[in-house]
Amino acid sequence: MAGVNRSNVAVTDTFDTWRIRTNEVNTTLNQATEAITANTIIFRDDNSSYIANAATLNTVSITHGTTTTALSVTSGLAAASDGTKASILTTGGIYSTLSSKFAADLTIGTDLTIDGNTVIGSASGDVVSVNATLSTNVIPTTNVSASSGASAGAMLGSTAKNFAHIFNSQQTITAASGITDNVFSITSAAGAGNTATIINNSVTTGTPLSVSSTSTDTSTRKLVQITNDAAAAVATTALSIQSDGGRGIFVDSNLAAGLPSLEIDSEHTTANAVIIDSIMTTGTVIDVTASALTTGSALFVESTGADTGTRNIVDFRQEHASATGSTVLNVLADEGYGVKITSTAATSNASLDITSSHTTKNTFNITSASLTTGSALNILSTGTHSGNLVSFVSDGAATGPTLFLRNDATVGGTKILQVANSTADVFSVTQAGDATIGNDLTIAGDFVVTGNLSVAGATSEINTTTTVVKDKTLVLGTQSAVTAGATYTAASPSVVTSASHGLNNDDIIFVVAVSGTGLAAFSEELVKVSNKTTNTFDLVDLDGVNITSAGTGSISWVGPQTDALVDDAGIYIPGSTAVHKFKWDDTLNYFESNASLRINNTGQLVLPNGTDAQKPASSATATVPAATTGALRYNSTNSKIEAVTTGTTYENMSTETFATAIAIALG
Repeated sequence: MAGVNRSNVAVTDTFDTWRIRTNEVNTTLNQATEAITANTIIFRDDNSSYIANAATLNTVSITHGTTTTALSVTSGLAAASDGTKASILTTGGIYSTLSSKFAADLTIGTDLTIDGNTVIGSASGDVVSVNATLSTNVIPTTNVSASSGASAGAMLGSTAKNFAHIFNSQQTITAASGITDNVFSITSAAGAGNTATIINNSVTTGTPLSVSSTSTDTSTRKLVQITNDAAAAVATTALSIQSDGGRGIFVDSNLAAGLPSLEIDSEHTTANAVIIDSIMTTGTVIDVTASALTTGSALFVESTGADTGTRNIVDFRQEHASATGSTVLNVLADEGYGVKITSTAATSNASLDITSSHTTKNTFNITSASLTTGSALNILSTGTHSGNLVSFVSDGAATGPTLFLRNDATVGGTKILQVANSTADVFSVTQAGDATIGNDLTIAGDFVVTGNLSVAGATSEINTTTTVVKDKTLVLGTQSAVTAGATYTAASPSVVTSASHGLNNDDIIFVVAVSGTGLAAFSEELVKVSNKTTNTFDLVDLDGVNITSAGTGSISWVGPQTDALVDDAGIYIPGSTAVHKFKWDDTLNYFESNASLRINNTGQLVLPNGTDAQKPASSATATVPAATTGALRYNSTNSKIEAVTTGTTYENMSTETFATAIAIALG
C-alpha cells in the first residue's frame, strides 16, 4: 500500500514494533483509496465497503438498506453436481424472507417444498422438465370454465403444444352450464393407431364407458354421435362392437311416447343399410318381443320409392340345398291374422306369387287341424269381375288331376264339394260320392257315372237316340229324397243309425247304395223298417225276416214308399196325337196300357195261375183288383182256363171260347 512501511516484522521484534506496524495497516484500511486489491488482504473503499480475496468467518451479520446489493459474489464457477464446489458453497440451509431469483439453471437434489405461489417460466419458450413423480393434487387458483366454446383461464397444453401421453387413474370433468362447445374434445391425426382406447380387464358390475344425461329439455339433441365425414372412406366402419360374451348392444328406452329406441338413416344406394352375419345354431338371430303391443306393429317395413324396376321390399332366403328341414319364414299367431296382405294397386302384380321348383313335395300346404265352423281357405270378391275368381291351370304334359278333393269324414252326407249361389246349393258331392245338381245339367260330351246317380228334380230329360240301362232292376216311383251316409251295424237284424229319419215300423224303403260288405246283397232292393226309434231302425225283408249283417258300413236310401206315391208310375211314350203309356193304376190295382200289345215270337203267353179261392171277386181288395170283363186266368183247382165275358163272373172256356177271350184280352 502507498505510504506504508512494508518491512517484515521478525518474530524477534519487540511488541512495540508489532504495534506500530498494525496501526499502519488500520490507517491504510481507513484512509486509502488507491489500494491494489491483488496485493492487499482486505481493502475498504470510500463508500465504507470492503473487498477481500479470502475470508473464513464464524458469523457474518449484514445489515443493509434496500437500494443496493447487500452481498455480491462475482465468480465464474458453476455448482458441481456432486456438491464439491460452487460460487457459494454451504453445508447449511439458505433462508430468504424476500424473493429470490436464479438467472441460470437450478438443480435441487432432494425435496422441494414451496408454501406460496409458484411461477415457472415467463415466456412460451421457457421449458419445464419434471422427472419426479407427482404425489399430491394439482388444483388451479380458481374454478375457471370455458364459455361460448372458446377456452379461457388455466389450460393444460394448447392447440399448438400437445402432451404425448397423459396417464390418469381417474379423471373427472365438471363443466359449467353455459358451455356451448365441446366439453371433451379429441383431435387426432393418428393413421394406423386408435384415437381413443378404453381397457378394463377387471370390470364386474361396472361399465367401461357410461354416458348419462338427466336434462329435461325437449330440444332435439344427440347424447353420443360418431361421424365418418369422408365420403371416399368407403371401407370405414363408423362403430365396431365386439362381444366375446354377453350382449353386443343393449338399448333400454323407457319413455312410452318417445322417439325410436334404434333408428338408422341410411343414404346408401347400392350397398346394404344393415347387415347381420351370424353363425347362430339353435338360437335366434333377431328376436323381437312386443308384449304390450296394442295398435302398433312389432315390425314395420315400408318403401315409398316410385321406381318401376323389379325389386324385393323384403327378401328371405335359404340358399343351401341340403337344409331340407329348414323353414324360410315361420309365422305363429295364437289369435288374429297369421299373414294379411292388402294390395291396393288396381293393375299391380299378384298379391301373393309363388314360383316353385318342387317335384315330389307340395308347393303350398294348409294344415288346419282344429278347424270347426271356419274355413281353411276363403276367397271373397265383391267386385264385378269378368275374369276367373279362381283359376287352376295345368299347362304341361300332366298326367295327374288339376284339382284333387278328398274328405275322410265318416258322418253321412258330409260334402266334399259344394257350389252355391246366394240362396241355394248349385252343385255338391258328398264323401260317399253322391252328387247333387240344383238346376239343369248340360254335358257336351259323354257323361259317365260309375256310382249312384240321384236326380231330385221333377223331370229328368234324356234327349238321345238310344238309352241303354244296364241295371238288372229298373225301379219306378220311389220317393225322390235320398238320405245318404246312414251307418249300419254288424248284427241280426242290422241296425241303421240315421238322425231324425221320420220312418215308422213296416214302412218300405228302397236301398239306393251300400258301402261295406255287410249289406252288399241289398243294394238297390226294397226292405222294410222294424223296431224304429227316433234315430235308429232295424232292417227286415218284405216278408218280415231279419236282415243279418256280418260287417259295418253305410247305406243311402229313399222312402218311405206308399201306394199313393207310385200311382200312375210307368212308361210314357209321346206320339203325334196321344201319349202311349204302360203304367200302374193304384186305384184298380193293375198295370194298364192304352195301346195294343203284340207278342211277335214263337214263345208263349203265360196266364195268371191261382186256385178257385184266389180268383178275383166282383169287388177289389187292397191288393187284388176286381173281376172285370176281359179278364183271363188259369184255374189250378179245376185245371181250366177261365175268363170274364160279361159282368164280373169267371167262366170256364172251351178252346174256341179261349181264342175269343185271348183276342178280347189283347185288344
